[in-house]
This record gives sequence, C-alpha cells and structure tokens, in this order.
Amino acid sequence: MVSYRRMSYLNGCVTCTTIASTSAMMSVAIPNEKIGYSSMNTVRCVSWNMEINIRKHTRKQDIKKIGRKKTMKEKNNLIRKRIMSIMIIALLSMSILTVMFTYKAEATTYTIYNDADDSTNTANNKRSIMRGLDGRLHCVFIQRSNDQIYYTNSSDNGASWTAAVQLTNTGFSQQSAALAVDSLNNVHIVYSGLPGGGATYKISYINRTNATGVWSTPLALTATSTTRPSFSPSIAIDSDDHLHVVWYGNYTGIKSYQIRYRNFTGGTWSTITNITTYNTKQQYLPSIAIDSTDTLHVTWSGNHTGTSIPQIRYTKNTGTGWSAPINLTSEATTQSYPCIAIDATDSVHIVWQGIFSGMAQTQIRYIKYSSGTWSAITNITTYSSYEQGIPSISINLNSYMHVVWQGKIAGLTYNQIRAINYTGSWGTIWNVTTNTNNDQITPITAYSYYPLRNTKPLNIFPIGFCFTFVNTFATDLMFTVTDDIQWTVINPTITTNTATGIEETNATLQGTLTNDGGDSCTVRFQYGLTTSYGTNTTNQTKTTGQTFNINTTSLTPGNLYHYRAVTNNSNGTAYGADQTFITKPDAPTSATPTFAGTTITLTWTNGAGANTTRIERNTVATWSVGAGTLLYNGTGTTYDDTTFPYDPDNGQINVYYRYWSYTTWGTENQYSDPDTEHYHAVAPTSFYVEQILLPLVIGVILVAILITWLFMGELSLKFLIGWLILAIFAISILQLIFSI
Repeated sequence: MVSYRRMSYLNGCVTCTTIASTSAMMSVAIPNEKIGYSSMNTVRCVSWNMEINIRKHTRKQDIKKIGRKKTMKEKNNLIRKRIMSIMIIALLSMSILTVMFTYKAEATTYTIYNDADDSTNTANNKRSIMRGLDGRLHCVFIQRSNDQIYYTNSSDNGASWTAAVQLTNTGFSQQSAALAVDSLNNVHIVYSGLPGGGATYKISYINRTNATGVWSTPLALTATSTTRPSFSPSIAIDSDDHLHVVWYGNYTGIKSYQIRYRNFTGGTWSTITNITTYNTKQQYLPSIAIDSTDTLHVTWSGNHTGTSIPQIRYTKNTGTGWSAPINLTSEATTQSYPCIAIDATDSVHIVWQGIFSGMAQTQIRYIKYSSGTWSAITNITTYSSYEQGIPSISINLNSYMHVVWQGKIAGLTYNQIRAINYTGSWGTIWNVTTNTNNDQITPITAYSYYPLRNTKPLNIFPIGFCFTFVNTFATDLMFTVTDDIQWTVINPTITTNTATGIEETNATLQGTLTNDGGDSCTVRFQYGLTTSYGTNTTNQTKTTGQTFNINTTSLTPGNLYHYRAVTNNSNGTAYGADQTFITKPDAPTSATPTFAGTTITLTWTNGAGANTTRIERNTVATWSVGAGTLLYNGTGTTYDDTTFPYDPDNGQINVYYRYWSYTTWGTENQYSDPDTEHYHAVAPTSFYVEQILLPLVIGVILVAILITWLFMGELSLKFLIGWLILAIFAISILQLIFSI
C-alpha cells in the first residue's frame, strides 16, 4: 500500500497530514496550536454559548422591567448588546475561516518502501534518485532486513512505485548505492559492498538496459582485498553517455583513504586514477558533477599539508588531467559531507556541514565558483545550540538553488528535514517535517546535468525540486516533491500589449512574457503592413512576468500596421495575438488665412497619409479635435469662412483655425497633430461700410418711414422714392468719407 503525507507551511508553522485508505484526518495549523474538527466545533460552541448567555442576560433585565416603559437609554443599551453579540460571532467565524482558507500546501511526501535501511542515504555525496527522458523516476536503496541493493521506479511522478527489484544477493552487507540515468533511459548503479570470504568493502557496478529491462551481473570496479576498503561511490554521466565514478579508499603504498576515479568510455572501463596521493592525509566522501563542456568537478572532505583538520577541497578535469586540489575552507574544526551541483551557466555550487567561529554545532555552509572566482562562504544556518548537517543541493534552470538537510529545531527532540531556496537571495528556512516520534534523516535531491532534453539538463528542473529521505521510526524510504515542481521545460506564453507613443514614423510596441516555461526566453516583435509582418525586432531576454518594449522607426505616416509579440525557449516558440495601430498622418502644411471683403479664405496643403483634412475654428489658441466649431472636413485645399466672429467694440477680427489630417482604416482611425493658425486684424473700411454702416443707414430710413406713416397716416409713392434717394445719397457720402 502506498501512503503519503502532505506538508504545509503557514505563518511559520508546518503541519503534516497522513492519509491512508482506511482512515483520514484533516488538521489546520495556526501558530502554536492545531485545530482539528472537534476543537473547531468547540470554538463554534463557545461562540454560540456566548451569544445565548448574552441573550439570557438581556432577557432577565427585560423581565425585571415588566410593567414600565423602557427608557431611550435602556433601549440603546439593549441594541448595543445585541450588536456586540453579533460582532463577536462574526469575528470568531472569520478567524476560523481565515485559518481554513489560508491553508497552502508546499510539498507532498510519498512512501517509496517500508523496509529501507538507515544506511540507504548515509552519505549525501551521491544521487540515489533520478529522472529519465521518458519521465520515469528511478530510485536505488538498501533493504533493512538483508542489507542488499534494491531498485524501484515511478511513472506518475512519485505518487506510486513499482515492486522493488533485488539487485544483489551476496549474503553480505551492501551500502551507499548511487544512481545515474543516460540518454537511452539505461540505469547505472554503483555501490560499496562486502564480497565475502573475509574481504573488505569494494566498489561494484550494475546496469539495466532500458530496451530489454534486463539487469547486468555486478562488476567489481576495485579489487577484492582484505585490507584495502573502498566506500561511498558517486557517479555522473557526460554528454556522450560516458560514466564517471569517484569514491574514497586505500590502495597499495598508501596508508590513508584517498579520492579515486574510474570512467567507462567506448565500452571499456579505464584504469583507476588516484586523484589524491597523500600517504597520511585522509580524504573522504567525494561528490562529482559534470558541466556543459563535459568538465568533471569533484569536491570532498580531507586533510592537507599544514593541517590535520578535514577541510572542503576541490579539483576539476577538463579532459587533460586533474588539477591540483585547492582548499575551499581553512577552519579550526572539521568541514565535511560536501555535495556539488553545476547550474545551466556552468557555475559550481557546493554545500557542506561544518562548525565555524561562534558556533558549537555543525551548520550548513555554501560556496560558489563563477567566472573564475570563488565566492565568500555563506553560512546558511547559524543555530548555536542545534546541529544541522548532511546537506544536498539541486539547481533550477534559472540557477535558483534548493538546499535540503537534516537538523534539530526548537521544541523537537529528533532530527527533521529542513529546506531553503535561493531565488536571488536566500529565503526562509522551511521545516519540511516536524515529527515528534523519530528522526527524519539524510535527504538526497535529484540532480544531474546530463542527459539533455531539448538541449536542457533533464534533472535540472525548471521549477521546484524533489528528494528522498529516511524516516527512522519504521525505516521508511520517503519521497518528497514540491507542489510547484515543473519537471520539464514547456512552451512559453506571451501577450501582445497595446502600442504606445504612436507618431508619424514611429511607435513603441509593448508585450508581456506571461510564462517562460521554466527556461530562459528570448522575446521580440514582428510587424508589418499585413499579418505576414516581415520585420523582426532585436531579441531581448526576459523571465516570467516581465514586460518589454521596442521603439519602431521609419514607418509610413497614416498607415495601418500589424504587430505581435514572439518568444522562444528550448522547447518551442509562442506568439501573442495580432494587434494593429495606425501611424499619424502628417499635419496639413502651408496653412494661410487671408481676409477679403466679408470672407476669410483658408488655404493649405494636405498632409501625407491623410484621407481628409479637418478644420475647426475657436476663440482660444488650443483645443482638442471636436471641441471647436467644425468648418470643413474634406479632401480639398481651400475654404471660405464667412461666419467668423467680429468684436464691434474694438473693430477687430480675432480667431484661431486648427487643421488636422485624418485617416481611417476600416473601423480604426487616426488624427495628425494639429496645425494652428491665428488671424488677428483690424477690419478694413469696406468691412465697416458693408457690415456696419449700410445696415445702420437702412435701419434709420426704415424707422423714419415708420414714424412718418404713424403721424401722417399715409405714404405716397413720391414720399418713398424721396427716402430711397436720400438713403443712396447718404451711403455714397459715407463711402466717400471712409475711402478718404
């Protein structure tokens, strides 16, 4: 039966719920306590009883006052009490709902095997779980009851595991099994074990061919010896599926343990290379990783010249031999249990346990090698009273790191599994387990640079991480996977946003990379006069949630342009939706107002890219299109304004004209920037005579005729002709006067 446990993190408190087929219990965590169904009901009962008691109290007060009318003060008090009871119930209910609905799962833990030996994960220098290109998880472990090597796999991301297969049957103790998977999904396992006959531990190798499912016969990588033991192998695979194995052990002529190496290339195992050769300086627990150039990187704990205290050490092999070991630490206390990983940029990351100044217990420490330089050491934990140790590290494709280890925490007697993430800075330590009955120990993360999937490391996940650990209560081998894990790179997604800064010949295109698919993404725009686009902008590198833009130039005024955002990662290409914009047409030019008689004549040259020219008039200098008096909207180049306003007090014409080019494409349209012309002048004589004096004289004559008719009672033809002659004479005299 497969059981699993669910870990959650809430306000600094982690809860674990075990779910099996026969029973289930739900718990909700709040700081410093747990509330199950029963206690939640108790809270509800308490709140209900509080309301009843308040009502009873109010009722008693009412009974005492029967026979007299309640005062306004008593009525207000009663209302306040009822409101308070409702508020108390509401607050309690909200508190319970807050706890219930802010529950957030961080990881899920499954049981792989119920009889795993404590020594399954005794060393963190190796990898015992790995994912193949077919998506299958592979795991190797030691069975507790017989100390033999077993293998299992999962095709559903760890939720269930196949029946374990026994790989060794020697009758003698086997330990420290490490695993790797190649590009053909073949499984490779190395381990340390007793061969029998009084011999000591030696390194052996076994593999499973994926095509046939058949396991090979174990092959000894070190000689059988009664005095030269070998321990803790670590294995890695390069880009050509070549195997590289390191371990520590004795050999002839050397009294102390040394770091040793062997590879499998071209169908043949190489001879053993001794990476270190110190006769009296012990070297332990090598951890190996390979980068994108197939350079081998090895770290370990060992003594060196000038000190008898084990320190963290490092060497590499670029294909021409092993470099001289360097010392990464120089502490007065032991530094041990290193674990190494290489990120997608070939930076080296190492974690280990060690005591440093001010600490009485071992803590988790970290160092990085990038661009030819080693960083300063980072102390991930600093608990003076709680031991932390056996760390394992994994990397995401974006170079974010996950470190998992075993350690003591306040309030609990036993070791727990703890974790921390690095996403540009170190996050908060997360207690993956909070077991009160037994130790949770030796977590081992899944990690390997090779094989590749679409040019990306398969076991460097885009997001999240997974690991195994041992629950010592029943020696269960457990598998934990974070809920946010993304096993492989997926296609990215991208959004095309509305363009901004649209002018006659340029516009700024906008986009958002909504999901990078767990991989480095390039983004760009495609644009053109049709949905065939034709022009690509320069690539930019972005990650999930980042916006980007590019200013396009050399566009044609008054044209409709199509554009879309484009992104690529190692898994594929994605496109945003097509969007459009219209560049502004050029504004009309050579706009000139001229006055003649009673008309202001407007002339202009139509702007490039315009369908029509729009002209508006106003008495202010600036306004938006549509806010003035519309005079003209057409394709011509002249217009006569005969309705302009005139100020009779000062005899002036003071108006503004604005010219816009206008273009339309289907339902979309665009105006140009305006061209504004100001006409301000004193009206000429003819304008006074025609617009003011002539109407005035005619008006006076009409008034005179009306008065004559009223007083004389009749109007003769001669009389009217006389007034007409008088009016013509008066107008002629006025014109003569003003013309002079």
